Amino acid sequence: MANLEESTETASETTVLSKNAQKRLLKQQKFAETRAEWKAKTREKKRARKAQRRLEPLEDPKPGARKTPTEQEPKLGQILIDLSFEGLMNQKICRCYALNRRTTKPYRLVVAGLGGDLERRMETAFPEYTKWDIEFSSKSLEEYKNGQTIVYLSPDADKVLSEIDPACTYVIGGLIDRNRHKNAAAIRANELGIETAKLPLGDHIKLKSSQVLTIVHVYELMCKQRECGSWAEAISAVIPERKRVHE
Repeated sequence: MANLEESTETASETTVLSKNAQKRLLKQQKFAETRAEWKAKTREKKRARKAQRRLEPLEDPKPGARKTPTEQEPKLGQILIDLSFEGLMNQKICRCYALNRRTTKPYRLVVAGLGGDLERRMETAFPEYTKWDIEFSSKSLEEYKNGQTIVYLSPDADKVLSEIDPACTYVIGGLIDRNRHKNAAAIRANELGIETAKLPLGDHIKLKSSQVLTIVHVYELMCKQRECGSWAEAISAVIPERKRVHE
């Protein structure tokens, strides 16, 4: 009887430790470890496909659809997105590019400081992004200073941007967390000796929170102002109702 029990335990132990079982166990462990990473990559690919669809030209443009290059005026002015602040996602660049394609008064769009993880994500999600009508550059903002009139857009600036100068380059900083990087854009501009200005939001609406906007909202406001020639109309069209205080 004792021999039978010992034989059963030995057989069971042999089954558990078999090569196939070990492989299955190893595969399960590896899957569990990489599941979160796989789900994150899947979400990133879905967002990339959605953003790419926004960039594809329409075969039969309808009223209100994105403008084709033949409907656009020549580019005046320049907007530079400064990637010195980490955290800017490739989708934000895509959305700014899509806005620039839709507007009738486009800017020359520059993305400066491209490199590292963001560049790798762009290459993975959008293999042909270098063919877009954007100047992608690894050069820093300092290298763009020479010979150009530059204004760094910052909600913490004292000066208000009342008019857009087509001869000027306007800089939008990368993703800035208000709580972690307060005054970051203003501090960086001051270090480089660059003038700062803020959009005239407070002159036209009252916001529920601070006047820090996303990169996409700032870019859209700059485009709308050029289209309609009025900050009031641009702000009314771009700023979501949920962000406003109605008195």
